[in-house]
Amino acid sequence: MFEKHSLIVRVIGGLVQGQTPFFNQFWASDYAYFAVGRHSLPRAVQLNFSPANDYRDLLVSVGTEYVVPFHEGGDFLYRAFFFGGIDVTATASLDEVQEAPTGRGTGGYFPVSFDAGLKFDTAVGNFTLSIAYLANLILL
Repeated sequence: MFEKHSLIVRVIGGLVQGQTPFFNQFWASDYAYFAVGRHSLPRAVQLNFSPANDYRDLLVSVGTEYVVPFHEGGDFLYRAFFFGGIDVTATASLDEVQEAPTGRGTGGYFPVSFDAGLKFDTAVGNFTLSIAYLANLILL
């Protein structure tokens, strides 16, 4: 892209087979910026603090993100970026797929989500301040 700008394209897919524990299944909010119509946050350190319990066996997620750096260097704050992105995620359970009347439906839902904000790479980790995360906090 332009000088130090980045365009990131993501395509993620997955299938869980067998009797796996629910917390090892796919959680849509781990892949989408936010889940439309659901009060859910991403799992922090693999813990789900959301009131929603929507784990699924199948996942397809497609997204893109555009990143513009505005700060580089420093002892504590290594880099800082503006970013904007969009994502479409589909999740379903195997039962929903198999029980669809046509035998080919998903029975799941397809949240389209977007986000914009700031990302920081620091000496203690990576941090994001974004519209989608704040919207999820307010809607909970």
